[in-house]
Amino acid sequence: MAGRDDRGEITEAPPDSPETSDMLESNHSGDSIATVSDGGAVPAAPPLIASESTGRGAGSLSEEPGSWGASWRGTDKQGSATEGSGSDKQGSLTPRSLTPKEGSGSDKEADEDAHKDDANGNAADTNAKADDDDEDEKINNSQMTGDSIFEDEDSDDGYGYMDSAGQECSSAMTEIQERTFEEIKLPDAVVAEIVSSWSLFLAAMSSREAAAEALYSAFYEAAPSLQPLFRTPRGVMAVRILNGIISVVVSLDQPKALKTAVETLGFQHMDLEVTAARVTMFRDAVIDLLEMELNGHMSSRARLGWSSILNYIGGAYIYVRTHYSERLKIIASSWVVASVRQKSSLRRGRAKARFPTAVLNPSKTRMAAELADESQLDGDTGGRQISADTGSQDGEEGSKDGSKDGSKDGSKDGSKSRKDGNGKISKSHQAEALPSRTTRKMVDLLEDAENPSSKKKANEVPGEFFGMFRFNAAVMGFGSSPWMDEILGSFDTIVRNVGNPGRLQEECDTLALRLSKYTGTINLAEFKAVMLASLRSLVSEVWDQSHEVAWIWLWENVDRMLKALAGKPRQQEKALGRFIITLTEEKQNFLRSELYRRFFALAPGGQDYFKQSTTRLYWLVDKVLEMTIELYRDPKMMANEISAVGLRHVGYGIPTELFGPYVSGFVEVVRSMTDDTEIQEAFRWSLSLLGRIMVRTIDEGSTVVMKAINTNSAKQLRKAVQCAPRGVRAMWCLDVTVGAQSISPLYWAIESSSLEAADAMLRDLLVIRADREKYYYGVDDLFGRHPDIMYRLCQDAVSLLPTLLDGLIWRSRISVEGQRRVNYYVKHLIVDAEGNFSNNLAWLVSAEDPLLVCHPAVVIFSDLLWDGLARSYFVMTRCWFLSTLVVFIVCQSYLQHLPEDANNELSRYAMCACRIFIYVGNLGQLMKAQVKHLMTDCKQNHFVSIAAGSLRIPRYLTYWKEACGFLLMIALMIMCSQDPIFHCLQNHSSEMLFTRKCAEASLQRNIYSKASMIAMILYWILCIDLTVLSTRVSAFVLICGRVVSEVGLFLFTFAFFIATCATSVCARGRAIEAFENIPESALSFFEIAMHMFPLPSLHAKEQDGLLMIFVVLFILMVVVFLLSLLAVQLNGAYQAIYADMMGYARLNRGKVLCETMKSVSKKRWHRFLDGLKLDERLEFNEGDIGLAGGIQVREHSNLHPTAKDAIIRFGGSTSAEMVWPQEENVIDEENKFDRLERFLLKASHFE
Repeated sequence: MAGRDDRGEITEAPPDSPETSDMLESNHSGDSIATVSDGGAVPAAPPLIASESTGRGAGSLSEEPGSWGASWRGTDKQGSATEGSGSDKQGSLTPRSLTPKEGSGSDKEADEDAHKDDANGNAADTNAKADDDDEDEKINNSQMTGDSIFEDEDSDDGYGYMDSAGQECSSAMTEIQERTFEEIKLPDAVVAEIVSSWSLFLAAMSSREAAAEALYSAFYEAAPSLQPLFRTPRGVMAVRILNGIISVVVSLDQPKALKTAVETLGFQHMDLEVTAARVTMFRDAVIDLLEMELNGHMSSRARLGWSSILNYIGGAYIYVRTHYSERLKIIASSWVVASVRQKSSLRRGRAKARFPTAVLNPSKTRMAAELADESQLDGDTGGRQISADTGSQDGEEGSKDGSKDGSKDGSKDGSKSRKDGNGKISKSHQAEALPSRTTRKMVDLLEDAENPSSKKKANEVPGEFFGMFRFNAAVMGFGSSPWMDEILGSFDTIVRNVGNPGRLQEECDTLALRLSKYTGTINLAEFKAVMLASLRSLVSEVWDQSHEVAWIWLWENVDRMLKALAGKPRQQEKALGRFIITLTEEKQNFLRSELYRRFFALAPGGQDYFKQSTTRLYWLVDKVLEMTIELYRDPKMMANEISAVGLRHVGYGIPTELFGPYVSGFVEVVRSMTDDTEIQEAFRWSLSLLGRIMVRTIDEGSTVVMKAINTNSAKQLRKAVQCAPRGVRAMWCLDVTVGAQSISPLYWAIESSSLEAADAMLRDLLVIRADREKYYYGVDDLFGRHPDIMYRLCQDAVSLLPTLLDGLIWRSRISVEGQRRVNYYVKHLIVDAEGNFSNNLAWLVSAEDPLLVCHPAVVIFSDLLWDGLARSYFVMTRCWFLSTLVVFIVCQSYLQHLPEDANNELSRYAMCACRIFIYVGNLGQLMKAQVKHLMTDCKQNHFVSIAAGSLRIPRYLTYWKEACGFLLMIALMIMCSQDPIFHCLQNHSSEMLFTRKCAEASLQRNIYSKASMIAMILYWILCIDLTVLSTRVSAFVLICGRVVSEVGLFLFTFAFFIATCATSVCARGRAIEAFENIPESALSFFEIAMHMFPLPSLHAKEQDGLLMIFVVLFILMVVVFLLSLLAVQLNGAYQAIYADMMGYARLNRGKVLCETMKSVSKKRWHRFLDGLKLDERLEFNEGDIGLAGGIQVREHSNLHPTAKDAIIRFGGSTSAEMVWPQEENVIDEENKFDRLERFLLKASHFE
């Protein structure tokens, strides 16, 4: 059997040779005849996919049990649903594409010829099977982009292959081939010269960015007349040019990958008018640049090779634009209309048809949007009266297109595809063939069955593709096919990447893995029918034959890619699972070490990026091996996970060129460990798909901002964002999205400790820029993308918090009557996205930074909350405590001192009532609070070890307030159990009820009095909490608490001196009055220090000279020295904390405020927000209405002098797509140092 090998050469292989596929190639099969609305057959669209295939063309393919499911149903060339018994492994080999001879005509003529052949029954059912050469199967970085998957419509083998044996380049390679696009095979010597010259060019540049700038300059200056076409920012375009050339250079030795890379570039440039003359100009510019930078080291062979490859690229650009541009524009424009979401709520709940309601929200591409505008397509189709599948619109059932499309489907393909295996018309297609009025009735009946209580309106149908698809699927009887939802989940990606062959192949591979988990029958023809019916309905205004051809062209090739993998994933999963299970520890160690040995041999530069320890590197190998099997087991989860890993590699700055050698080395090691070709293929295919996802994620995520973060340079960061259009400049710093995964450049800079770049991003985000029409301020984007930005900064980058808070303040440069306007944009610090109280204050308080909470922005919004809401609620919550304190004082300190006799009965009753109030009201409340805190800490296992770890207590007891509450609860419990009134109740006279004085309560009365005293002290200590009402009083209390430690040191030293003198005096053995023993001596010395010792007694001791010496020394050490030292210590401690005094007071108030806000009702909260009017725009200066989300105050003009306007204003165009002009007078510190260094170098040179 003949076929092409990986290099495009013809090879022979026996019919029974095992079927393998290239690392990035899927096998597909068959052609089909499209149907359109005006009847008859439509010329077969040239296939989108051009890789070798297996099976029975586009006919039915039934896999063995364990494939997609029990059976696989496809569509044969005539459109009928059939079943087969497996792939035709010995099918005949046919050319890669059926192409007419050169000069046979245009696309239309080719389509007509193909239609005639098919109509006469002469169309060939072509199958192709590719054999991989194991020796040449090198998986390098070029393969990561996938093989070429687009077939040519009129290729005529116009390329003369470069033959390494003799002729290096035929005449075809010295000219720009516009009419053909085939694979080319360059001689190894030419490839080596091209790669060598390119490597020398990169080495001659200081960095890749410099190389990109040089290439951009060469392109830009090559044709001044074309400079208006360079609309993309310079920095972005330069990197794209460099990456495009790299993708070609690394693929030179792989014809398939080379064609794919060039083809992808061609689709990216399809909106430009590329001509042979322009290609020549750019080709010469590149070659001249290389020759100039290489200083004569570029050989003639390298020049010839560069000329040939650039001719090849230019010809491909022209070819792709000529043959595919119109078709892709049709798909793009119609998809914009079909996928527009309607404002009606009907689109989510009207016709779910048993499918999940998750609907993708595709974004509009600029080209598609322009096409939609040019065609005057209105996306609001939700209110039209259309049938489920007929395509009739606005109630016009008798229109020509509508009747033909609805009843006959316009072709043999449509009529035959409605027959099932028995040749009968299926029920779903019977519904399709009914007149539109009847069909609408069927829709109403279906909705009645699904939701009997719903109100039926025939004109209410979904207005976007996904809703319409589910609606039509239910009507056509395919509502019980959940596998359709898997395709729907990828359909938007498939459509939007139709011009990106590698991305399309990758998406179909992952989709095939997801479909392999479905055990039922999968009939892709059903999806095609529903898809076309939905598109006809949504784009009915402009739907014509070209739309039909384009969408069938797309789907048939997706169909081929999916069928090519039918049955393989499950078998490969089992094979790879067997291999992993059999890996012993010895084999695993061999795999780990051998992988890095081969990888470093293939890519020596990779050693500079693998800097971790050996154990870490081995762990990475295990994770990659695990991912290869998990990709089969859970493809959806693993695809998202590997995308997330790829985005992290963007931050690491890993070159994508290293992935090819890594995958190649890994595959070679596995191949050396097993001879089972099934295991080798399973591992190779899985790892290659992982590699493609990684490379694609890194390529799409490698923005100029991410590259600037890797350098941690504020200058590079500002240069990067300068390229951003003003409308999306903020999001360049906040979001990089690839597929379903996203990464924040700002968060990555913080996580990677690139704080200089993070600071530059925050400053750029929080600068107010303006043109004549709009103000641009990134605060909404910042808090919208990162509602927890304050928490993240408090945890990982506290030094950036002042930058963030400063950016929330705008101060006017103009002062009026000594006052200036100040706008504090603190909306996001007060309220979150759901309208609730934000956690930002709690996060700021948790940072425990007294200077931070004194920042003007924090002060303004915390005072607003305190004065407007929290203070009144705080006082209300403390009213109960204050009332219990008053009752306790009256009961314990006043009533019990009144005489108890028969005439004072009222006082006894009042005392009993007060004590019951304390025991029930206050003690009960304290017990409830303590139990609640205890249960919370027990559930969360929050315990703290004390006493050298020998005792563990709940964490809440480490807070003084809760600890005092716990002690007060214990004291009140003791009082309740020892209360004399309760003990005297059983022995009282009728005249002395509730008395405290009885013989039975004498012991309890003593215990009760001590507990009462302790409880009174604790009550007053808890009153300290009320000092938060005044920041000055609170600051004083905090100062007292901070200097207690100094007083403690003084008391310790004071006790030491008293003990020393007391024991020394008693050691003489001579009894002296007031110093007879140690306790009396200690008391006497304490009295002397406190000036309490009687003077006559001191004079009487003058006769004892030794005692007097002790007394004098004690007075000097304690009264003179220690007391003076205490004063100095207190003064020093006060000075140290005085600057932070108000900060600590505000921290204390902030904690109370956060606790109090939990008790505020939603009604009161929303009334407070309405009073702030945060949604009203504030004035900057008189008549200048600015931005909303802030609070405006007036401050004295001398507080914060502002000489420069804080708003950067620009003239010129006001388009959001325009970049901001270069800011004037922007000189950073780096530039200053650079100029100083250059000046010193010049000075030293002159010396």
